[in-house]
Amino acid sequence: MLWKTLPPCPSRVPRLGVAAAATALLAGCTMGWVRPNTTAEQTRSDNAECQISAAGKYPPNVIRAGSLAPGEPSIDTDANELLRDEEAKYCMRQRGYTYGRGR
Repeated sequence: MLWKTLPPCPSRVPRLGVAAAATALLAGCTMGWVRPNTTAEQTRSDNAECQISAAGKYPPNVIRAGSLAPGEPSIDTDANELLRDEEAKYCMRQRGYTYGRGR
């Protein structure tokens, strides 16, 4: 029988320790907008204002490119998506934020 030839599994305790350590490390690697002495709520508010402002300057401009084959769904693209994203990033940088490791 195969199960008799395999070595016993190690204890679950060390696995839990490794899992906890990995979780703690990954939590510190979250990327996002950061600015010294700024709360998460303020960051969310500033980001929302920048997104709204960018959408006002570069509203969605959906271009219907057609489908690749008859009967397939149409491929749509927003011609302003990149401009809108860059404008929102610029706005956040103007407010003193950098994009990097979050809290």
